[in-house]
Amino acid sequence: RNEQGLMANYNFKNATKIKVTIYDAIGKQVGLSQTIFAQHTGKSRIEMPELAKGLYTIELVFDDKKQSHKMVW
Repeated sequence: RNEQGLMANYNFKNATKIKVTIYDAIGKQVGLSQTIFAQHTGKSRIEMPELAKGLYTIELVFDDKKQSHKMVW
Protein backbone atom coordinates (compact mmCIF):
# COMPACT_ATOMS: atom_id res chain seq x y z
CA ARG A 1 0.00 0.00 0.00
CA ASN A 2 1.08 3.59 -0.58
CA GLU A 3 -0.49 7.04 -0.85
CA GLN A 4 -1.87 6.24 -4.33
CA GLY A 5 -3.62 3.06 -3.29
CA LEU A 6 -3.19 -0.60 -2.57
CA MET A 7 -1.33 -2.97 -4.89
CA ALA A 8 -3.00 -6.34 -5.41
CA ASN A 9 -1.03 -9.29 -6.77
CA TYR A 10 -3.05 -12.02 -8.45
CA ASN A 11 -2.64 -15.35 -10.21
CA PHE A 12 -5.62 -16.82 -12.08
CA LYS A 13 -5.86 -19.58 -14.69
CA ASN A 14 -8.02 -17.34 -16.90
CA ALA A 15 -8.73 -13.63 -17.27
CA THR A 16 -10.96 -12.72 -14.33
CA LYS A 17 -13.22 -9.82 -13.39
CA ILE A 18 -12.82 -8.81 -9.72
CA LYS A 19 -15.19 -6.50 -7.86
CA VAL A 20 -13.45 -4.65 -5.02
CA THR A 21 -15.32 -2.93 -2.18
CA ILE A 22 -13.81 -1.33 0.93
CA TYR A 23 -15.62 -1.14 4.29
CA ASP A 24 -14.71 0.71 7.49
CA ALA A 25 -14.53 -0.91 10.95
CA ILE A 26 -18.31 -0.70 11.47
CA GLY A 27 -19.13 -2.19 8.06
CA LYS A 28 -20.00 1.01 6.19
CA GLN A 29 -18.90 1.05 2.55
CA VAL A 30 -16.11 3.57 1.93
CA GLY A 31 -16.02 5.05 -1.57
CA LEU A 32 -17.32 3.31 -4.67
CA SER A 33 -16.89 -0.34 -5.61
CA GLN A 34 -14.30 -0.89 -8.33
CA THR A 35 -13.95 -3.56 -10.99
CA ILE A 36 -10.51 -4.88 -11.94
CA PHE A 37 -9.97 -6.98 -15.05
CA ALA A 38 -7.12 -9.34 -14.11
CA GLN A 39 -5.25 -10.95 -17.00
CA HIS A 40 -3.94 -14.26 -15.60
CA THR A 41 -0.93 -13.25 -13.46
CA GLY A 42 0.13 -9.76 -12.50
CA LYS A 43 -0.71 -6.87 -10.22
CA SER A 44 -3.13 -3.99 -10.23
CA ARG A 45 -3.57 -0.84 -8.19
CA ILE A 46 -6.76 -0.54 -6.15
CA GLU A 47 -7.72 3.11 -5.86
CA MET A 48 -8.28 4.14 -2.27
CA PRO A 49 -10.43 7.05 -1.14
CA GLU A 50 -8.98 9.45 1.43
CA LEU A 51 -9.01 7.22 4.49
CA ALA A 52 -8.41 8.07 8.12
CA LYS A 53 -6.09 5.77 10.01
CA GLY A 54 -7.96 2.70 11.15
CA LEU A 55 -9.09 -0.84 10.43
CA TYR A 56 -10.72 -1.60 7.06
CA THR A 57 -12.04 -4.65 5.24
CA ILE A 58 -11.40 -5.16 1.55
CA GLU A 59 -13.95 -7.45 -0.08
CA LEU A 60 -13.07 -9.19 -3.35
CA VAL A 61 -15.77 -10.92 -5.42
CA PHE A 62 -14.71 -13.09 -8.38
CA ASP A 63 -15.72 -16.40 -9.98
CA ASP A 64 -18.82 -16.53 -7.71
CA LYS A 65 -16.53 -16.41 -4.64
CA LYS A 66 -16.17 -13.75 -1.98
CA GLN A 67 -13.01 -13.08 0.01
CA SER A 68 -12.54 -10.48 2.73
CA HIS A 69 -9.21 -9.22 4.02
CA LYS A 70 -8.62 -6.93 7.00
CA MET A 71 -6.04 -4.15 6.76
CA VAL A 72 -4.80 -1.36 8.94
CA TRP A 73 -4.40 1.93 7.09
